[in-house]
This record gives sequence, C-alpha cells and structure tokens, in this order.
Amino acid sequence: MKAAPESRATESKTSEHVTAGLARRGLALVLDATPAAFVVALSFAFGWLDARILQPPHGWFWSEWLFKFWLDERAALILPVALFLGLAIAWTTAWEALRGRSPGGQVAGVLVVDRDAFTVSATRAILRGVGAGLNVASLGLGYLWIFVSSYRRGWHDYLAGTLVIRDDE
Repeated sequence: MKAAPESRATESKTSEHVTAGLARRGLALVLDATPAAFVVALSFAFGWLDARILQPPHGWFWSEWLFKFWLDERAALILPVALFLGLAIAWTTAWEALRGRSPGGQVAGVLVVDRDAFTVSATRAILRGVGAGLNVASLGLGYLWIFVSSYRRGWHDYLAGTLVIRDDE
C-alpha cells in the first residue's frame, strides 16, 4: 500500500485507495454549501424570508439583539436554516447520485465510493443524503463521528455503506 503515514487505507477490497482527510472533506462541504447559501441570501434580498433576523432593532446592542430577539423570535430562524440545510443536502445528493461526487468533491479531489471502491449508485447516494439529514437532526453528532471513526466515516457513510476516498488523478 502506498499511503502516506498520516492517511488510512479504506475498508474496501482494493487497498490502494486512501480515505479523504478532514481538510479535503471540509473544503468539499463548504463549496457544496455555497449554492444553498446563495439561494438563501437571494430569498432575504427579495423579501421572501424575514430579514428582521439580520438587522438589530435601532438602539439595541448586538448582544441584546442576539439573545433576546433571536431567542424570542426563533421561529423566524427555522425557515432560512431549514432551507439552507435542505438545499445543501439535496444538491450534494443529486450530484453524488448522478456522478459519484459533488462539484465540491471534484475541486477537493474526493470521491464517494461503496465498500468495493465502485462509484455509488443512486440508491446509496440517496441513503447518504437521508443520513446527512439525520446527522443534522442529531445536531451534527453524525458528522463529528468522522473525527473518531477509524476510516473517517460519518453516520451517513455507515448508513449508505460508503467511503470518501482521495482522488488525485
């Protein structure tokens, strides 16, 4: 196996693959979330979402606004956060179902594969997307699992039977 000392081999039958590191996965995540953030920003700009959560009332100090308004008006936060997370997960899932990787994964040099190192099927990609939703519902615990998993797998990867490997070609 020709893996660097800090990287780990995958559980796949083809041991020449190396799991993607946290930096690559994080870069892919940020890049894939960008279109969803853009849609949410446009929704605020066109008035489709309640922009009061972005502007502190006149004369309020930022901490008053953050703790009083956001806690009292937390319902105003639900729609933009749900829209952002839903769009980001749907975007990534669609790309992984069609091409085996998202645009962020292409830039970061990562590929989602099954345990035999084949590109994931649409079914596995959708299961992975459902798992990502469960990760979010658990307040990110499923994503944090990547830090302690010996093969850098989150709960969504376990649910779908997938690995995220480096693809430096």
